[in-house]
This record gives sequence, C-alpha cells and structure tokens, in this order.
Amino acid sequence: METFILECQMAFNKLLEQVFHDLDQQFIEQQGSTRPGGKVDLYELGDTVWKDQFRFTKYEVFQLVEALKMPEYIKCETSGIKEDNVTALYGMIIHVYGPVDGRRHDETVYKESGLFNLLDKHFWTPEGQPLYVYGNPAYSASAHIMPPFKGPVITPEQQTFNAAMSKIMEPVEWIFKEVTQQFSFLDFSHSQKILLSPCGLFYLVSLLLCNAHTILHSPQIPQYFDCAPPSLQECFSGGPIDDEDLDCWCLDSFEEPDNRDDEEGSDEVIDKT
Repeated sequence: METFILECQMAFNKLLEQVFHDLDQQFIEQQGSTRPGGKVDLYELGDTVWKDQFRFTKYEVFQLVEALKMPEYIKCETSGIKEDNVTALYGMIIHVYGPVDGRRHDETVYKESGLFNLLDKHFWTPEGQPLYVYGNPAYSASAHIMPPFKGPVITPEQQTFNAAMSKIMEPVEWIFKEVTQQFSFLDFSHSQKILLSPCGLFYLVSLLLCNAHTILHSPQIPQYFDCAPPSLQECFSGGPIDDEDLDCWCLDSFEEPDNRDDEEGSDEVIDKT
C-alpha cells in the first residue's frame, strides 16, 4: 500500500513538472525569454512585447524595414534630452533651444543655439553698456555670459561673489520645478518615451503655458525677487510697454540698418565710370 502511494506521488510530481514546463514555454513564446542583464536580443522577444514596446509585431517590423530600405544595424545611444534655457528674474523662460541629446555639453549647446548673436545684438543698456546672463560653471566667460569664478585658487572677493550669486541662482531654477508641478504629465516616465512620443515638443509647449501661468498667477519666483512679469499682450503679441522711452529703444534695437541706398549709389558710380 505504501509503495502504491509513493508511486502516485511521484507520478503527480512528474505531471506538475510537465505542466509548469508547458506554461514556461507558452510564456516564452508570448513574452520572450527573460535575461539576467546585458543587451536585449530583440529576436528573442515575443510578439506581445514587440506590440507593446514598438506598436508593431516582429513580422510587421521586418516588413517595414524592407519597405523603407532601412539599414540592418542602427546605433542609437542617448541619455535623454535637454533644452538650453534662459530664465528671467520674473520667473519666465525668455529663451529656449532644443531638444538636444542629454549627453551634450552645455557650452556646445549654447554655441549652437545662436543665443550669442541675439545677446550681442540686443543685450545692451540704453547707454550702451553690456548686459549679462549669469550661467552655471559649465559655461565660459564671454561678452554677455558671466559664470561663477573657477579655479584652484580664488580670492575672498570672488568667493563672496559666487556665494551671493548662488543664492540668486537657486530660486531662479525653481522654474523647472514649476513646470513639472503644473504639468505633471512631463514627470510621468511611462508617457515620455524617446523616439516613440514627442517628448521635446511636450516640454516646449509646457514651457509656453508655464510662462502664461506665471503672468496670470505670479508664483514663487516673481514674488521672491519682487519683479512683476509682463502682461499677456506684451509677452505673446509684443504690445507696447508703459515706459515709452524704453519701448522705443526696444523697437529700435530690432531694426536692421538699411544700406540699400548706399549700395545702389555705389553701383551708379561704377556704371558712370
């Protein structure tokens, strides 16, 4: 009797092993085999994973590769995306460039953004004195960019300057917290998939709407600096400001010098000779 019971137990255990093995095989066919780490072998992934991650099955992707004549290998390395921003003391983003690869150096992005040309053309006082944008230590000092003092040895005066500007930089950077607070969708990683969704466009639109929110509600940054933002009309349609002299100076700074008459006159002289 005991022998019979033992044989039944062994047969039952063997049946369970076969059932679990069949279930594992079914899971692997649907999801693909799991991996302990390292690179993902796309060929081992099941159609369910392909459809969830790439919106197409494995067979459909191969059809697209053939139809679009895509290369066999595509190298795609990225550590995220970022934008190069300039924030005013009244809590608004006044310049943005991007998105760019998150691995790129801030100085390189600044040079590509064309911001230097804008600053060199318009960033002056009415008296002709240069104005400056204070940047983080990644930037180099230039005509309109002022980073903190760097180096192995800096003077006490330079240390005092860095400390004072650091207290200003911190509240200015609250704008990035403000954007994700007002538009929490940006902070939801499952919806921000590079190459599958327009992450950069989402962020740019959120910056624009965050600027409007700052104008209408005056959050932390303008209150901290006691610096009122412009009106919606001034920001979005370039309406006139209350200071007429400053308004005229701003408009004049955007006018391009017209040298066409001089060029035409020089052409006439050449023709006469």
